[in-house]
Amino acid sequence: MTRYLARRRLQRAVQALSAAGTAAYGTAATAMLFSPHGPQGGPAVALCITVVAFSAFISAYWMTRWPTVRASIAIVVLSLIGLILVCSAQSSPEAGLLGSTGFAVLAGYVAFVHSARLLALVIAGGVATVSLCVVRLALAGDIAMALSIIPVAVVALVILPFAGQLLARLLGADAHRSDTDALTGLLNRHGFRSAADELAQQLARTAGGRLTIALVDLDHFKRINDTLGHMTGDRVLCDVGAALRAAADDGALVVRFGGEEFLIAEVQSGARCDLGDRVLAALDDGKFGVTASVGVDSATRLPRDPRAIRAALDRLVARADAAMYTAKRSGGNAVCHAGVRDAAAA
Repeated sequence: MTRYLARRRLQRAVQALSAAGTAAYGTAATAMLFSPHGPQGGPAVALCITVVAFSAFISAYWMTRWPTVRASIAIVVLSLIGLILVCSAQSSPEAGLLGSTGFAVLAGYVAFVHSARLLALVIAGGVATVSLCVVRLALAGDIAMALSIIPVAVVALVILPFAGQLLARLLGADAHRSDTDALTGLLNRHGFRSAADELAQQLARTAGGRLTIALVDLDHFKRINDTLGHMTGDRVLCDVGAALRAAADDGALVVRFGGEEFLIAEVQSGARCDLGDRVLAALDDGKFGVTASVGVDSATRLPRDPRAIRAALDRLVARADAAMYTAKRSGGNAVCHAGVRDAAAA
């Protein structure tokens, strides 16, 4: 989900919404401090003030950065505890039920970005808190209202969050399939283009780094299909894809570009320029029955505009493709470098 939002430049919008939602509940809890239906007594007031301060911190955190997985889980757990404490501390059960709407919002967030186990924890906390408020409301004499709240709470705290998680998983699976080659499990061309922004951000974060594109074409692959059959050819493509993934650095994009062509996009630091050699070495033990012609091109900088990024990558791929054909004309099983240049100015 993080990659999906980043590719569509939606992370900042989600951060702003999360910060606004957190601040809104913090503001509501602050207002209840001055209500006769709010927390009464020193301990309850102090508890609510602590939760308000925490909500302000989390709101500021959302405005400044996108959380890691661990940080996001910590935010969810602490927010869950804060909601339970604030809702339980209200002197009026109606006020506690009003604050319990926060569980539905929190469960909605967890449904889209976290596991079913964490979602179940949030739902359990919400159901327990609402149940406490409903019991208090019934004991106060309004049994009819208490009974009317139960089905509403079940829909808001159980059915909708799990339905949201199911929808998120289905959408995520479809998005993954649209970016993935069905045979090898590598990215396809569409997935490579979708990840263009990620490459630019990775290059910008790497001091003295450069982006290297290697276009790999298997030599005489048609001979395998013609003599051993397409099933064997498909198995060779899968094995080669796995070997290229193992040869590439962590964080590199490994793509089945089409047919027997593969592409590796890797952000390297320093003067390292051995990607083509690593590709040949990965296929050199003979177990695949093929060799490869490799064309390599590099850039030290990419433009910032998303469309310009994709245009710059297209130029890098075109030059790597031309270099690959030069390697193939020389007899194959070779690497040809197109050079290093500034893609923004190329």
